[in-house]
Amino acid sequence: MRLFDYKVSFDGDVKLHHYDRILNRFKQWTQFKRDIKLTYLLESKRIQYNVEEISSMYGYMGLRDDYTKLARISTMSSFCFDVKSMSFIVNGDIVESLSLKVNIIPTAFGIEVMALEESNIKLLMKQCIIEDGVSYFYLDTNYPKTAA
Repeated sequence: MRLFDYKVSFDGDVKLHHYDRILNRFKQWTQFKRDIKLTYLLESKRIQYNVEEISSMYGYMGLRDDYTKLARISTMSSFCFDVKSMSFIVNGDIVESLSLKVNIIPTAFGIEVMALEESNIKLLMKQCIIEDGVSYFYLDTNYPKTAA
């Protein structure tokens, strides 16, 4: 499929430690956090930092209601993209901006995302924060939800 860049929509303040849960398995994450803290202490300015070569971080189409159950039963068919890289703009411990480069994968949900993209329907990248940490990323539309 194709690579897309999405800026993540934040619902309130997001701190650097919110990403520990999903990024601790990548060895560059520890070094990344050290570099940010050191740079901020020495220069007191915002910085951009990229986390690249990410593997096995998948995302969904739409918010999932029961994440605990979802984590146990998730299969490749339930995903629509995989994250290839993340670009943070950080000021101290506050994440001001996050962009994801994602690969849309050829699942039923991925094909749906491609159709929406080709129809020029604006998709928003969002993050689900559970218990003070980001658990997963998902794509959503900007349209109001309606009752079924």
